[in-house]
Amino acid sequence: MSVSFLTPVGSLLALLAIPPVVGLVLVYRRARRAREVLQLPEPERKAWVLPAAALLTLTGLLALTAAQPVVSDASLNSTRDDVEAIFLLDNSLSMSAVSSSGEASRFDRARAAAERIRLAIPEVPAGVASLTDRALPHLFPTTDLDAFRNVLARSVQINRPPPLEFNLRATSYEPIGDLLARNYFSAGLDTRVVVVLSDGESRSSSAASLAAALSVGPPTRVMFVRFWEQDESIFLPDGSVDAEYRPDPSSESQLRAFASGLEAPVFDEGEEAEQVHAIEAAVGEGPTFARRQRGEPFVLAPYLAGIALLPLLFLLWTRNRA
Repeated sequence: MSVSFLTPVGSLLALLAIPPVVGLVLVYRRARRAREVLQLPEPERKAWVLPAAALLTLTGLLALTAAQPVVSDASLNSTRDDVEAIFLLDNSLSMSAVSSSGEASRFDRARAAAERIRLAIPEVPAGVASLTDRALPHLFPTTDLDAFRNVLARSVQINRPPPLEFNLRATSYEPIGDLLARNYFSAGLDTRVVVVLSDGESRSSSAASLAAALSVGPPTRVMFVRFWEQDESIFLPDGSVDAEYRPDPSSESQLRAFASGLEAPVFDEGEEAEQVHAIEAAVGEGPTFARRQRGEPFVLAPYLAGIALLPLLFLLWTRNRA
């Protein structure tokens, strides 16, 4: 377990305690001299010690709150540095198609499959990218499973961002090559793996040009997982069916023809065991090493601010009694 501070300069707020404490000391000394002159008895020590302690506690808690401490658990994870994987999710509009309103969309099923496949290779750094007519990174390869889940759930959304160009078919598979050209993978790898999760409804793409791009550098293994049903429709925000969309039955054969040019396997979404076997075969076996990884941080600031109310209420109570 480790503690860190998001804004350590906030701890300087503790300096605000100096003026009131100095003032309290001066008042106490003046009162003592007055009591000596008037021959009055000394008050109980707690009459001034407790307010001073409450004041210091209040200021200290506020200073800690301003520094924003976070607590996180550190763990040692087995990691490989010879291979990385990127899960490329098609987030074009057709991936929002569902069998009926309220059912899981193609995109929802693709996100669930990405997490499931990723869990089969926990020691392999894996990232997330989205695909329309361009490939955009959302998470560079990491062994942090929580980060992978959070990015899938929160960062990758349908048509966010939208395609660069208007086209009846937004998805193109040629930008898969951008994962290499734009250094989405780390340098010095022995193997790179790309898992494409899509419905297969795409523009015509050149497998030959993509194969040439993937042949540069270490081997790049690609696998496709297809999410598609004949009875699926796109529902508009008002609940009506988008009349301009029709599922394309020829998309499977087109995807398989394209994938064959890359020597890449294509799996239907229900072939879960085959998908796991393929990803395990793609990453192969390699040496692992222990890497320290921080867990999900726990922010303490709100709780410290709440606790700071206790000495504040005590000071107000003692003032009112006086």
